[in-house]
Amino acid sequence: MMKNEEKARGGYGDMNEDPEMEEEVTDRGKRSYIRRYLPFVLPVLLVQAVAAYLLVTKVIAPRVQHAQRDGGGIEEMGEVYIVKDVITNPAETAGTRFLNVTVGLEVRDKKALNELKRRGPQVRDILIDILSSRTIAQLSGTDNRRSLREEILARMNGILGGERLVNVYFVDFVLQ
Repeated sequence: MMKNEEKARGGYGDMNEDPEMEEEVTDRGKRSYIRRYLPFVLPVLLVQAVAAYLLVTKVIAPRVQHAQRDGGGIEEMGEVYIVKDVITNPAETAGTRFLNVTVGLEVRDKKALNELKRRGPQVRDILIDILSSRTIAQLSGTDNRRSLREEILARMNGILGGERLVNVYFVDFVLQ
C-alpha cells in the first residue's frame, strides 16, 4: 500500500521499479559509449576509406588495364573439331571394361579444320587405335592423360602434315 501511495504522489520507492527511468539510464549509457569512442573510430574509418580508394585507383586499376591491353593472359582459341563417342575396350580387359571418349581437336586455321573433316574416318580410326592400345592403368590419372594427349597430337599432326593441331581436349572421358 505504501508503494501505491508513493506512486500517487509521484514518487517511487525504488529507482529500479520505474521502466521509463531504466530506459533513460540505458539510453544515456549508449550515448556516452558512442561519444567516448567516436573520436577514435571516425578517423580510423576515414583512413581506411582513403587507403581503399588509393589502392583501387593507383594499384589495382592500372594492373587490370595493363592485363586487358596485353590480352588478359587468355589465348584465343582456334577452331575445334569434335569427335563424339569414341567407344573402345581398353587393352587387357577381355571386353569386360569400356572407354567412351569425346575428343576435341583444336587446329590453327580453317584449312586444317577442313582437312580433319575430310579425313574424319581416318581420325576416328587413329583415336580408336591409340585408346584401345592402353590399359586401364595407362588411361587413369592426369599424367597418363597428358601423355595420351601428346600421342594423339603427334599422330594427328602426322596425317595433317606439320604442326597444324594445337591442342587435344577430352570433352567426355568415361571409363567403366
